[in-house]
Amino acid sequence: MEEDDPLIYRLPQDTLQQIFSSLPLRQVIICRTLSKFFNALLSTPSFLTLLSTTLPPLHLLALRHPHHHHHPSSSLHLFDPDLNRWLRFPLTFLPFRNPNPVASSHGLLYLWALSPSDNTKSLIACNPLTRHFRLLPHLGSAWSRHGSVLVDSSNRVMVLTELAALYFSGDNNHQWMKFSSNLPAKPRSPVLVGDRVLALCDVGSPWRNQWKLFAACAATGLKSSFSLNAPCSTILILRLDLTTMDWEEAGRMPPEMFRCFRESSKFKVFGGGDRVCFSAKRIGKKLALWDRSGSSRKVGGEWRWIDHLPGNGEGLYRGFVFEGRLNAVP
Repeated sequence: MEEDDPLIYRLPQDTLQQIFSSLPLRQVIICRTLSKFFNALLSTPSFLTLLSTTLPPLHLLALRHPHHHHHPSSSLHLFDPDLNRWLRFPLTFLPFRNPNPVASSHGLLYLWALSPSDNTKSLIACNPLTRHFRLLPHLGSAWSRHGSVLVDSSNRVMVLTELAALYFSGDNNHQWMKFSSNLPAKPRSPVLVGDRVLALCDVGSPWRNQWKLFAACAATGLKSSFSLNAPCSTILILRLDLTTMDWEEAGRMPPEMFRCFRESSKFKVFGGGDRVCFSAKRIGKKLALWDRSGSSRKVGGEWRWIDHLPGNGEGLYRGFVFEGRLNAVP
């Protein structure tokens, strides 16, 4: 260390830990960019482990690359609803080409990427905050093109398609379990809770949608639960109690916001918990956000627009919730 280095560089590690423990996690991440010293310090596993005991997780909304994007970016675009600001996390620490983030759970990010050796796609789990990663057991590239990647709170993974599903829990000799899904249509907005998957399918005609909810445990196949079919005058957010299987209304989109979606033939929904985003083709570079977290935790939640999305604004935006944690281990 040079004589003219800032005095903070000479502080003991326990003092530095006390300083950074008093900062929000988003500020700790920003400090990495200040100098090589801070970048090295805040990338040290032992130092990050100590910080993880005091810093709460960072709740963000991540954008997926559009389907027509043939050369994915080496960064992950995230929106911080608390600061109303877009962030960008680099993925250049991964020794793979064309990383394409698709899902996340409890601090881990899951993405498809090309292997530099044989040019095949693999599914990778990583923590972009600590820059640690793990390669999941190999899958054929067809799964990356047609499968929806689902992850639960214990980081068990399912890759679901209309005809089949693969399930990985790490308990079965680190192998994927395969079973038939036999869905009548492409699954929409599927979620994984433990070994149980829920998925919506459109079983209607070309002139009228009719949605059914399919639910099952892994290895038992998917069965139709019930159908929902009603004229659409706004968008409702429903919560399902998995113990009683009862629905309740959690939020209802304001009429003036819904007008923007009513004129679009297609829209996408992503998010989870107390934050859900809606994207449509004809509303440009913005998302509708339903927020029932923190100060917005009121009856019906808070609705607002997210503006200035990255990209050219064409097509539909897709994404998922990213919960940044320093102690998440791939």
